[in-house]
Amino acid sequence: SLLYLSYRDCMKLLQEQEQRTEDVMTHCIDLNEETKNLKSIIKIYNDDVPSTKHKYDELCQEYSSLKQQREHLQDKVKNMVIEINKLIKEENETNNEKCVTLNKFNLLRMELDKYTQLLSESRELTNKYSLFEDGVEEKTAELNKYFKQKWDLHEEGWSKWDINGIICWLKYLIHNNRLRLSKGFDLKIVEQKMTEEGIKGTSLNEIGRNELKDYGFNTFDDRVQTYKLIRALVEKYPGPIQEWKLVSDPTGGKPEEGKPTIIPEQYKCPISGDIMINPVVAYDNKTYEKDNIIEYIKKHKRAPDCEHECDGNEPLFKNRQLKIKIEQFLWANPSVKGGE
Repeated sequence: SLLYLSYRDCMKLLQEQEQRTEDVMTHCIDLNEETKNLKSIIKIYNDDVPSTKHKYDELCQEYSSLKQQREHLQDKVKNMVIEINKLIKEENETNNEKCVTLNKFNLLRMELDKYTQLLSESRELTNKYSLFEDGVEEKTAELNKYFKQKWDLHEEGWSKWDINGIICWLKYLIHNNRLRLSKGFDLKIVEQKMTEEGIKGTSLNEIGRNELKDYGFNTFDDRVQTYKLIRALVEKYPGPIQEWKLVSDPTGGKPEEGKPTIIPEQYKCPISGDIMINPVVAYDNKTYEKDNIIEYIKKHKRAPDCEHECDGNEPLFKNRQLKIKIEQFLWANPSVKGGE
């Protein structure tokens, strides 16, 4: 009975296992079907994996290449950005300098226009002054000519002078530097002594050089100059009286021989080296003989030793003071001729 029970239990267990096996079998069939499907899928994947892997590798290489290109370009862009920023900085600095320079240019242009206008006005004024100066020169020449004629008539009648006429004549000579007397000379004393001695015009022909000392001409040089001028007047206008005795000058009125006359350098033209007759001041503020500087500027477009060019329209101004000094020098030294 124990064996039977064991058998029955074993058979029952076997039946249960068979039933389970059948149940499992159903699942195994499904599992096999699924396995088959999985194998098909795996086969597909196994077929696709190499190509995909190959494609992946290619993409990795391409990615790496593109990355390198991108990094290279990025470095270039970075460097370009640095250069661009540098250029922008230089551009801004240049633009600022350009604006400053433009302001300076506009200011300089305004100042240039101003100075150009001033130059134009200055030239107009100098041209007007030059015309005025020419007019004054012409009228002065006419007046000098008229006065000379009147004075010549006055000197011609020297024999009819009274003491006032003689003193007036001496004043005229002193004023025009034809008679250069010593510092201690006093014309009032001369007038007083000549009045006391009753000197008049006719007395001039009889006065000797040494006698002039009695009338207030104390220095030898004062007596020599005055006597020469008296003799020159008497001999120039001898008048109707034929009995006068012409007193001779011991020196003969001639300059001492053997002593050449020294011409001051300021009387000479810097171009020719000759004594000037018509001195004018050019645009460089130096004095030249008029004809010489006009010809020089016409030829060289500038004055001698001057770096600034001249357009030929610069006016020339007469140097009146120097001309008077030269005329006085020529009068005192008749042996010297103007222009030599």
